[in-house]
Amino acid sequence: MDSGAIIGGVIGGALTVAGYFLVSRWQRQKAKEDRDLSAHFEDIRILLEATILPMAKNLIKMGGQLYYEPSYGVRYLVTKKYNFEEQEVFKCFELHFPAMTQEWKGLHEKALKYSDALKKLETKRNIIEVIEMIENGHEDETILEKGKNSYEYAREQLFAKIQELQEQFKEFAKRSNHKIVVINTYGIGREFKKLRKCPICKKF
Repeated sequence: MDSGAIIGGVIGGALTVAGYFLVSRWQRQKAKEDRDLSAHFEDIRILLEATILPMAKNLIKMGGQLYYEPSYGVRYLVTKKYNFEEQEVFKCFELHFPAMTQEWKGLHEKALKYSDALKKLETKRNIIEVIEMIENGHEDETILEKGKNSYEYAREQLFAKIQELQEQFKEFAKRSNHKIVVINTYGIGREFKKLRKCPICKKF
């Protein structure tokens, strides 16, 4: 047999073996990354299903204040910050789901505003300020004049805004939950990907 053919065969065989090991190594790395990514998503899913989603489903009005009631008998006063927002997994949620985060924060800001207005209303003070708050600062002398003279009008307007917000929260929870279910079923590695800025993804 020609020596060149022998050498070529040896080299070809070596390259085939090297290629096999490289592909095998890449496959193992990819499989591990997929497992890590799935576990990471699961942590975010658990956080959402324990906090934001049930909170959004049940915004309630009680005793002149607004509360989130994620489960029966468990209530969180609507306030600026919650402990779970300080967790690393919440920071990851913000990075992986920026649109969902922005919508949640926007709705929560409304809840804060209406909760403050509700407290002012229930103490029967600053009726004019309540009207200005729920009308988003638009100047309307007729509305403001009614606000000056009508506690019932202010109450009716504010309660209508709160009811509207409750529906917006429920719709947000429904859409977000559907998105989480779909990603959990089909989207790991596709829609839910490794991010360079995510502190957990950096560890993969």
